[in-house]
Amino acid sequence: DFPAAAAAVAAAAAAVVLPAPAPVDEAVEEEHRRRLGAWVESQLRQAVERKVRRDAPQLGSWHGRLEALAGRAAASLHPEPNRSIGTILKIKTLAGGSAADSRYVDGVVCRLRLADKRMATRLPSPRILLLDCALEHEAGGVSTSLEGLGRQEDEHMTMVVAELAKLRVDLLLVSGSVCFTAKTKLLEAKIALVVKVKPQLLHRLARVCGTVVYRSPAQVLGAQPGTCGAWRVETITVVEPSPSLADPPLAAAPAGGATAGGATAGGATAG
Repeated sequence: DFPAAAAAVAAAAAAVVLPAPAPVDEAVEEEHRRRLGAWVESQLRQAVERKVRRDAPQLGSWHGRLEALAGRAAASLHPEPNRSIGTILKIKTLAGGSAADSRYVDGVVCRLRLADKRMATRLPSPRILLLDCALEHEAGGVSTSLEGLGRQEDEHMTMVVAELAKLRVDLLLVSGSVCFTAKTKLLEAKIALVVKVKPQLLHRLARVCGTVVYRSPAQVLGAQPGTCGAWRVETITVVEPSPSLADPPLAAAPAGGATAGGATAGGATAG
């Protein structure tokens, strides 16, 4: 019957002694890896060349630089299955400059402004907290004097900043406005502050920094700050080129510094 036949086949298969696998030749494996790497580089080079020739023939001199940026992105970015690399790769341009000014940033590049120029512009391995709200004292329904409101705001912001200091936060990004009292106390606590950050950007930073976006100052209590390799604010002076009137439109100087990962004037980088 069938069960008996299946058992006999299984027993026969178990009795088969497979030969030992042949020893791995490391030199052969290394040669295979080298050839595969060369093939990948060749395919990438051809893809960039076809793209430039088809969509931007006037940028032929950029071929080498674009190939280098594309290779760096392909080696370091790993999108989720069935998702385009465009979901995690951003390309930004600045007017002026040259192909040599282009660079790859392994992180998030965005246009941000510090609340005070005396705040830190470079932080190694910072602890980062993200707030999708305003950082202001909300007066209760009971009428009180301006002096009383000022005292309440000072006490409230003192508690918030003290909690941030306890969490050893180095950088605070807020989507809303921040009252003057909070800015002053954050500056005294040596906590860098960025205001008016778009919620979409906050969520991008949360994914990169391994944290969440908090929606109220009350949630600062017991919050878990995120971190990144480094934070820096870099101011870039953009000079618009002045093409000659005799030049045809396509001969005008191309937009400078195409950056894989992005670059904007006054950009802040978390990477």
